[in-house]
Amino acid sequence: MRSDARLRLVVLIMASSAAGACGALSRPDATRVDGQNELIARRVMAVWENADTATLLDLFAPEAVYDDFANQQQYHGIQEIVGHVLSVQSWATNISMDVASVHTGPTSATAEWTLSGVQDRPLGDVAPMATNREFVLNGVTIFEIAKGRITRAADYWDTAPLVLQLGGKIVFPGGGVWQQNGDTTGTGGGG
Repeated sequence: MRSDARLRLVVLIMASSAAGACGALSRPDATRVDGQNELIARRVMAVWENADTATLLDLFAPEAVYDDFANQQQYHGIQEIVGHVLSVQSWATNISMDVASVHTGPTSATAEWTLSGVQDRPLGDVAPMATNREFVLNGVTIFEIAKGRITRAADYWDTAPLVLQLGGKIVFPGGGVWQQNGDTTGTGGGG
C-alpha cells in the first residue's frame, strides 16, 4: 500500500510539472496577443485625435459593430464606424485623446480615456452654434478582437458633462436645474 501511495505521488508530481511546463510555454504567446490587443486599442483611440481613416480600415473587421451607448446609437460596418469616430472632427478642434490605461485579454481590450477639445462649430441639436468652450470627457471603450481585427467596440461615457461644459443646463421635473458649476436650483437635488 505504501509503495502504491508513493507511485501515485510521483505520478501527481510529474503531471503537475508537465502541466506547469505547458503553461510556461503558452505564456509568451498570451503575452504577445495581449500586447497586440493593447496596441490595437491605442491605435484606434488615437484616431479620435488624428482622424487617420486608414488606421480604422486596417483595424476593424468589415462587418464590425460600434455601440455608442451614451447616445443610444449603433454603427454597422466600417463606413458607419469611420463616420462615427471622425464625427468629433466636424464640431471640435484642439482634440486630444489621452488613454490612461488599457486592460487586455486573449480576445479583448478595454481602454480608459479622456477626450478633450474646443467646441467651435455647431454640434447638432445639442449645441446648434459654436460655444468656443473647452470640454473634457472621461470614458471607457471595450473592444472585442478576433484574428487581429476589431469585431465590436462599445463606448461608455456620460453625456451630461458635455452638455454642462458647453453652457447647457439640465432641467428636471419639479424645477430642479443642474448647471456647469454643479450648483442646483429648485427642487432637483445635488450636483
